[in-house]
Amino acid sequence: MALMRMWILAALALLAALPVHAEVTLEEDGWNAPEGPVAAARHPALNAVLSEYVGASGARVELAHDGESAGTAWAREVRDWLVVLGIPGSRIWTEAGGAEPGTLRLAVRPGGAER
Repeated sequence: MALMRMWILAALALLAALPVHAEVTLEEDGWNAPEGPVAAARHPALNAVLSEYVGASGARVELAHDGESAGTAWAREVRDWLVVLGIPGSRIWTEAGGAEPGTLRLAVRPGGAER
């Protein structure tokens, strides 16, 4: 049993060490909500995440925010735009407390179960 637990921990450590395909940080001061899907697709940060996601089979998107109500609402808005652009909501993982106040961190990572 202890050996199995050790193997599971080793596997989790390896998964955590997998490279990030793309990581983008959005600053609240520089965010202007897109006016529609075409503008969303042209937004540099959203476009970078979408391009990496499409090019990485089975990838997931991690969307980290500060965990405060404004950060949560902003993360929800960005998540909605990513879904509009074609990334399934089940492949977007949100992480409260994973970013500094006034920022969102988006990362495309390989694999991972759907949520």
